[in-house]
Parts: sequence; C-alpha cells; structure tokens
Amino acid sequence: MDIKLKLKEVGIKIGEFADALKITRPTLNNYIIAFESNEKISNSKYQFIFEQLFNNRIESKEEFEDMVKHFHKLLERDDLLGTLEFDVKKTDLMTKVIQRIKDDLEEEDYDENIYIFINMIIGNYRKERIFKEFSKYFLYLNDVYDISDIKESEKPFLSNCYKLMHKEKIENLETDNIYYEKFLERIKQIKVESDKIAEEKLKEAVKKKLEVKMNERVQELTNMGIDVKDIDFEEILEDIILNKDE
Repeated sequence: MDIKLKLKEVGIKIGEFADALKITRPTLNNYIIAFESNEKISNSKYQFIFEQLFNNRIESKEEFEDMVKHFHKLLERDDLLGTLEFDVKKTDLMTKVIQRIKDDLEEEDYDENIYIFINMIIGNYRKERIFKEFSKYFLYLNDVYDISDIKESEKPFLSNCYKLMHKEKIENLETDNIYYEKFLERIKQIKVESDKIAEEKLKEAVKKKLEVKMNERVQELTNMGIDVKDIDFEEILEDIILNKDE
C-alpha cells in the first residue's frame, strides 16, 4: 500500500499524521519505508498501529480518522505514563497494573502493606530468586500458567510451598520455635546487609559531591590566575567540609 497516497485520499497531511502519532517527520518516513517494504518497523507499537491503519480493511474516511484519533489518545496516555518507547506488551502490562492499583486505592480498605511488598519485589526479584519462585507458584495455582509447563526443577518448591500454604494447613499452623528464631536471626542479617549498602551509597554520594565542590574551587582559583601546583588541596578540602551546608 502507498501510505502517503492513502493519507492524501483521507485528507490527512503527512505532518498532521506525524503529530497524531507523536513522532517526528523523519521517523515517520522511516516507518513508512519499512512498512511499504514489508519490513518490521523498529518499534513494535508502531508496527501494530500501521497494521491496523493500512490493512485495506478500512474503507471510509470517517473510520480511518476515528482510528487515528483512537491511537492518538493511546499514545498521549503512553507519553503521560512514560511508556511511549515501550512495545505493545510492556505498555499493556504497565497500564493494566496501574489501572488495577488505581481501582484498589479508591477503596477505603486498601492495604498499604501490599504496595510496600510489591515495591520490594520489583526492586529485588532479579537478585532474590525466591520472589520469582513465589510468583510462579501463584501463577500456576491460579491457572495463569499451564501446569503442563511445570519443569522438574520447579516441582520441589511448588510442592513444599503448597504443603505449607494450603488452606487446611494454614488454619492449623503452630509456631515452630526453632525456625522462628532462625527467622528473627535472618531479619537481623538482612538489616546489617541493608545498612552496609546504604552506608556505601552515602559514602559514594558524599565523595561525588566533594569532587564537584573541589573541581569548582580549583576552577575558581585557576580563573584567578593561580597555578595548579600552588593550590593547597588539603586546605580547600577542609574548607569544603567545614562549610558543608553551602
């Protein structure tokens, strides 16, 4: 299909079309060339939009204009959410999560702990395998994933997790004092590790700030004609530390 000819037929200028899709003219031209050459557009979101708009199934000018307006609204939403460069799958995932969160927060009985936990999972699941294993447990359990896809390596965790968490078991749980103590000890270990990481980050931030201040002071002195070899760096550092609130 000749896309520019199609746009001319429906009375949409190429610049207006680029604005509607929230992309530049050069980017639009690249997408047109790729699509007309039966190549994939680099951004899968726009590949989908082009497939919907230029599939020879839209016959009327009004229908085409409505489709363009529809995609423009979706792209404005994506721009607002910061997902404009995401592909369709990532965009749909994020918008569904945001909508679910919005609906939940509108209820007076929403549980803040759930959101604290979700935030922790997102920030740590790459380095803490247990979060991924738990997610798969609930996805299999609720038929989001097909049980035929369960791997042998996943069965030990899934079986033991269910052994602990199934309804009858939970209702009759008793405290295991040995593992409760291990649980408390692990909490202390995690706190020590977290404090150490926080301390290292603080040190790095302070170091960078000192470097910036030092460079600024040195630049001021060299601008005044003072030779670098004559600058007392220790004195500058001490002065920066004494005036740390500046």
